[in-house]
Amino acid sequence: MSDRSKYWLKFLLSLGLGGFFLYLAVDSLGGCPEGRECVNGLCQSATDACDAATCRNCVDWATFPSRLSEVSVAGLALFSLGFLFVHCIRIWRWYYLLRPLGLNQFKPALKAGAIGLAAIVIIPLRLGELVRPYLISRDTKIGMSAALGTAVVERVVDGLLVTLMLFVTLAIVPSRGDAPGVVYTAGTISALVFSGVMAVLLFSWWQRAATTRVLRTIGNRISTRLTEKALGLLDGFLDGVAALRAGGDLYRFLGTTLLYWAVNGATLTYLANVFGLELNLWEGYAVTSLLVIGIMVPGGPGHIGTFEFFLQTGLALFIAVDQIPGPVLAFIATLHVLQFLIQVIFGAPFWLLDGLDLKKALASADPD
Repeated sequence: MSDRSKYWLKFLLSLGLGGFFLYLAVDSLGGCPEGRECVNGLCQSATDACDAATCRNCVDWATFPSRLSEVSVAGLALFSLGFLFVHCIRIWRWYYLLRPLGLNQFKPALKAGAIGLAAIVIIPLRLGELVRPYLISRDTKIGMSAALGTAVVERVVDGLLVTLMLFVTLAIVPSRGDAPGVVYTAGTISALVFSGVMAVLLFSWWQRAATTRVLRTIGNRISTRLTEKALGLLDGFLDGVAALRAGGDLYRFLGTTLLYWAVNGATLTYLANVFGLELNLWEGYAVTSLLVIGIMVPGGPGHIGTFEFFLQTGLALFIAVDQIPGPVLAFIATLHVLQFLIQVIFGAPFWLLDGLDLKKALASADPD
């Protein structure tokens, strides 16, 4: 099978996965059982009259646009400014990972970060994660393995932090109803994955030569090429962390990470309240954590489907979403669209001026 065919197969699979999650999210909120239709926000049949106490609530799609138009423009603008600030914090945080590797100017990090973060939400299956390391290695003296190592540091720290944030916030502010099993399942899987990765990385830090020897012995029996990729990534990670710690940027990175997630959760909470969904800040952090864990699943472009499903599931911990499906769906759609547009619009000028060769970027994970 050619590389082109493989890409299209992956793309179709990502669309299928995203479509599946999107169907689950929309159907659980706005759909009606067979034989009933949504009339005035209630699932009614042609023969049985009912009221809000006896009929399931639903989304009247004919009135959905008018519901969106009623939202405060000032509230949307304030959220957009807040999320833009969040976006800039994320790029600045990455710069702290690059400085110990020899990057002394912020401009290359800004350009690579703006393009790379836009690519993450545009390209399916999270393949856009390769764009930032590719650009920074192309435009500076930082090697591709070391650049990929910064992405690993960022992802592992974020994964552990949002998982911890989910369980801590749920312990502080218990859910108002029965927490769906998917919440604890997703949180547990995330904790196991990122804790496992962190354990391997810490062991590698302690016994680097022994770890490399074991991984090469085992990996070469499976695939020499993949083993060299993995070892190159591990070396980049370990070298990056060593330099990060030695230069004092480790504390700046961790401090900026806390600021990033604090403001991120606050902006989501604010927009939810703009739509009349009464979330307090702790509940907003729990919802944000589950959303982030969910969109780490490699899915369709723009996180379509996984974004809607995991955000709706998080909201269901604290809000009777089945009683107010219209405002909930309006909030989810607006949050998704605004976050997507801000990331893409911010990165678009850099992307257009750069002339990025996307094919090279996606094939760039080969070791230096």
